[in-house]
Amino acid sequence: MKLKNMGLLKTRVPFPVVVVLVPLVACAAYFARHQTPDENGTTVRSPGSAMEQIRRQNYEFTRPLVLASISNEDPRLDSLKRTISAYIDARAQDGTLRTASVYLRILGTGAWMAINEQERYSAGSLLKLPLLIHFLKESEQNPSVLGTDLYFGGHFEVPRKPEIVEQPLQAGRHYTVEELLRRMIVYSDNDATILLTNFAGAGAEADLYDALHITQPDWTAGDYFIGVEEYSRFFRVLFNATYLEPSLSDYALRLLAQSSFKGGLMKPIDPSIKVPRKFAERGINGESEFHEMGIVYVPQDPYLLGVMTKGRDLMELEGVVADVSQIVYSALGKGTPVF
Repeated sequence: MKLKNMGLLKTRVPFPVVVVLVPLVACAAYFARHQTPDENGTTVRSPGSAMEQIRRQNYEFTRPLVLASISNEDPRLDSLKRTISAYIDARAQDGTLRTASVYLRILGTGAWMAINEQERYSAGSLLKLPLLIHFLKESEQNPSVLGTDLYFGGHFEVPRKPEIVEQPLQAGRHYTVEELLRRMIVYSDNDATILLTNFAGAGAEADLYDALHITQPDWTAGDYFIGVEEYSRFFRVLFNATYLEPSLSDYALRLLAQSSFKGGLMKPIDPSIKVPRKFAERGINGESEFHEMGIVYVPQDPYLLGVMTKGRDLMELEGVVADVSQIVYSALGKGTPVF
């Protein structure tokens, strides 16, 4: 089953606007062609450039494009950003939130906005997505890896038991890597994740983190912290099929769209709309964190929305994510293009 092919936003641009935009676009294209990579492989913007690029540097002649981004937030999203910011401020004042971050990207145009994107959060179950991408990348060279049988002897001890979703494996059974990946993503199963992590080996996802220019986790540490914009890169390379081949990128998004968790981001959205998504939750030392990110395949143009939160109560934070999703969906999901 393939995800529906969504159309781009239909835009009617007045002629005077076209007169202004054409030279601006030409300038942006010029500067995009006159850039130099730094020692880490990121393409550095020349003065006046409107585009940032991440290209892989591990080939002799080619420099495959991994991600490209317009440097500045789109002013056409300013009103929506103010609305979300006012809501976050209100929830902070009433004690629901300690802090929150939001990242929104219109995937067809590249227009984006972010709130508090420098804040970092405990990644937790969000790291199941890069593990999925790693195994699918391995399968490009060795398709048999997905059919490998792994034995599950019994449930693993984990520091924090999930409070929202639990779909246990049965002890004493063998599971294929492909089935474990499905359970890891669809049911957020920690036992499946640990089996896969042990099989892959610590640091197996290093190439992916390097390719996206994300700081690698300390594979021996108990926690890892990441920002909302950084995490968006995992979804963006799947949507654009710039790290995995298209069929495998599509497969990963199809699994993410089957998530059994229906709260948070998904709560206000028409259930007929496909939403590949990943959530994470954490509660420790009197503070909770809840995060979720997904691609909402609205008809006019899919958008990527991520919300990361810290506060006093897990279910209240889930409600914050649902409310932000409602605000964005009301603006972008009702068939009226904003651009």
